Amino acid sequence: QQWRPEHRRPPGPVLTAIMGSCSGVLAGLIGMGGPLLVLWVMAQGWEPKTQRSALWLLILAAMPPQIALMLWRFGGEVLSPMLIGSSAIPLVVLTSWFAGRWADRWSAERLRITMRLFLLVVALRLVLELFTKG
Repeated sequence: QQWRPEHRRPPGPVLTAIMGSCSGVLAGLIGMGGPLLVLWVMAQGWEPKTQRSALWLLILAAMPPQIALMLWRFGGEVLSPMLIGSSAIPLVVLTSWFAGRWADRWSAERLRITMRLFLLVVALRLVLELFTKG
């Protein structure tokens, strides 16, 4: 018999505020606030399509303040890299559309496991980078 954890309630407002704040601090310190957002979204118990939509919304909502802060801090020197990065938007949207259609076939549990493995790979990469370049 396979053990399955019982369904837990989604994080309340206090834990949500803590995770959001820590995500912002990590984004500012090392440019990687997304993993906490992914964990928060996974804790909601939403269907895979809703999870992906929520993550996209969180990422897109953060862009205008990030762009404004970069322009304020670095001025015109960031315009060229921003325009080059913006040229990839159609490819990102197209790839996301195909990947979303593929992931729609997955169960919520399979998507959760895949996201956790991905976060583990990112964490291991950061730790290895710290020890090899430190």
